[in-house]
Amino acid sequence: MKLESIYNILKESSLSDFYVPSGIYHKVFIYKEDIGITISQIDDEERDERFGYDYFFDNKGNEIELNDEYDKLIKKLCELKNFPETYNSITMETWVVKYNNQEVYYINCMNISNLSSLYVSLPISLNTFDFMMNFCKLHNDYQSANTMYSAEREIESVLNIRESTYDDFLDYR
Repeated sequence: MKLESIYNILKESSLSDFYVPSGIYHKVFIYKEDIGITISQIDDEERDERFGYDYFFDNKGNEIELNDEYDKLIKKLCELKNFPETYNSITMETWVVKYNNQEVYYINCMNISNLSSLYVSLPISLNTFDFMMNFCKLHNDYQSANTMYSAEREIESVLNIRESTYDDFLDYR
C-alpha cells in the first residue's frame, strides 16, 4: 500500500471506518476495509510527559497566569471537569500507523483525562493539519466523553486547523 493511501485514510476516515478489538480498550484502531492498516498507541514511559501542580499554581497555591494560547487551551479543557484532579492526568501520547505490521507513520498528540468522564485528545500544536485533527477526533469519538461537545468547541476555536496536502503529511513525518 502506498503511503499516500494511508494519508487519504487518515484525512477522510471517521469512527465508522475503524473498529476496536474487544478487551483492548482504545489502544488499537483497525481499518475495516483493509485489515493490514492499524493505528495503535505506543506505551513508552519515557515519553510520557505530565503537567503538574506547578504548571498551573505557584508555590503559594495561587494560579499562574498563562500567556501561551496552547497552555490556556489545556487549562480550559482541564477546567471542564474537576480541574484539581485533571491537571495530573495530562500526557503526551504517540500512536503508530502500521501496514501489515510495518511501522509507516507516527502521530503525536496531547491527552487529557480524568475519572470524571473527561477524555480529550488534541494535536500538540496550535497550528495543525486536518489529518492530525481527524485522528484526534477519531480517538475522541471513540471515547465519547460527556464533555466532548464543550471540549471540541474550545479546541476548534483556538487551533488553526489547515487543509493539508500529501506533501504536508510527508513533512510532518
